[in-house]
Amino acid sequence: MRAAALGLALAVAACGSFEDPAIVIDLRPLAAVAEPPEQVVVIDPANPLAIELADVRVCALYADPERRVLDWQMTLCPPKRDMRCDQVDAPSLPATLEPTPTAITEVSQVACGVIPAGPGLTAIVRRTFEDDSLQGFGGVDVNLLVRAVPRGAGEEQAVYLGKQIRFSAKVPAERVANTNPAVDELTAQIDRGAGLETPIALPRGGCTDGGPRTEVPVGAELKLTPVPRPGSFETYVVPTFEGGSRTFTENLRYQWLATGGDFSRGDTGGPRDPAGNPAVIDTEWRTGELPDGVARRAIDLWVVQRDERGGASWWTTCVEVVR
Repeated sequence: MRAAALGLALAVAACGSFEDPAIVIDLRPLAAVAEPPEQVVVIDPANPLAIELADVRVCALYADPERRVLDWQMTLCPPKRDMRCDQVDAPSLPATLEPTPTAITEVSQVACGVIPAGPGLTAIVRRTFEDDSLQGFGGVDVNLLVRAVPRGAGEEQAVYLGKQIRFSAKVPAERVANTNPAVDELTAQIDRGAGLETPIALPRGGCTDGGPRTEVPVGAELKLTPVPRPGSFETYVVPTFEGGSRTFTENLRYQWLATGGDFSRGDTGGPRDPAGNPAVIDTEWRTGELPDGVARRAIDLWVVQRDERGGASWWTTCVEVVR
């Protein structure tokens, strides 16, 4: 019994030492955005393999508190449970990477690439439709794999991110492709110990040297609220097995991340509750303490916005905590 009690105590102690998933302390993928996030194609019954697809531009957001130069790869392939593109008998297609700055001054690092339309993309989409148990009814998702590794490092330091990109047949006829949502503004009400102040708009951008930042005292709390762009809550239709269609309205979810402090909620938003009330989208972020001898600290803060159909966007801001 004593041994069991000791084991339980050790387990509880270990649980108390888990890192907060909302706080970024090492190289980590945060989000990816595909433009467009979905392509709806018209299929000719007389020639179902003749489909016209467009280029897909993908941007991936990583955070690296060490601010190292990263080398990037992006690859598209048919879906796989672990999101990897390592099936030797499956088609794959590398993205054409866009130039990225060589001098890294931000924790936030973004890489973008283009998956070109053409035979390679068409082969992957066809293979995915053919392998789908419903033959693409309702749409299929293909995998986009992002690999980032600090320059000069080996595979053991590589960090991967998987992104699904949707392709759907234009069924029913009124079906339209999803578009990415967007955050128009990120507002904050600062509590310096005397209650919440009037909301202010936080500047967009990471903690670069000389870049915009919001200064707050140690111990302050910020109530953060994202303002979605009008039109982000899209209404869409999907086919039913009975030959009809159903109409839905999207909900939006928000993931909160930072390089320091702590959040009251790391994830907000989502569907309405059973009573029909909208989900809470705001969160509270507390600065935490500064180490002894440190007078100020710049903290990167992100909110990642996602809809339920693969659309996404993000907002980055910088908060400087001072004594």
